[in-house]
Amino acid sequence: MRSCIFVAAGDISERYFDALMQLDPKPFVFAIDGGYAFLKKKGVNPDIAIGDFDSLGFVPEEPETEVFPVRKDKPDTMLAIDRAKELMFDVAYVLGGFGGDRLDHTYSNIQQLFYALPALRLFFLDEKALVFALGNETLELSDGEMRISSGMGAYPSDSFFMPEQVLRVNKPSEAYLSLFTQELAVVDLEGTAYNGCNIRLTGGFPLGVSNEMTEERCTVNVRGHVIVMLCGKRN
Repeated sequence: MRSCIFVAAGDISERYFDALMQLDPKPFVFAIDGGYAFLKKKGVNPDIAIGDFDSLGFVPEEPETEVFPVRKDKPDTMLAIDRAKELMFDVAYVLGGFGGDRLDHTYSNIQQLFYALPALRLFFLDEKALVFALGNETLELSDGEMRISSGMGAYPSDSFFMPEQVLRVNKPSEAYLSLFTQELAVVDLEGTAYNGCNIRLTGGFPLGVSNEMTEERCTVNVRGHVIVMLCGKRN
């Protein structure tokens, strides 16, 4: 499983960044437009800098810099997704994908979870939430493990395990578990406050919001495509 890091221009969690940089092997790093400034502050040189660099205000002088016009059909994060697919990455951990000054950019990034599938799985990581997408898959979740698997051959690997040090900074038992879809999905839930089989989720009614883990392990089985949000609870 080949992984990379996207560093964008939104709100960046330094504890997630530090956890990701401890992975072995070290992930390939994309600087997406204004995310380049954060990396330079941390003394990290990106493997690729990509974007139109309108929010950064200058073009980085890096050996691998890919500059695009401001007037284009795809936002900068989508350009990074395309490039990561070309480089045959399976997983991208996204920092700075939420927050900042632009709510529309946050919503755009959430939509791109589905754009990236099935070749690339995105995980958006920040201090408020861990967000990713499932497509005809099963999620098994505990404080010590996150496993995503599919018996339908939809992805290059049959299963994915979230690295322990990354999952540890966002304990699932201390988060709300919310599920959303843009169209229609059917889910089965076990080990949660709201369990059930053949639960129909639609894009017009937020039935899946604010669930919680109630057992040591919970399972989410999905037919269709859903967005999973693990949003930390306030003390």
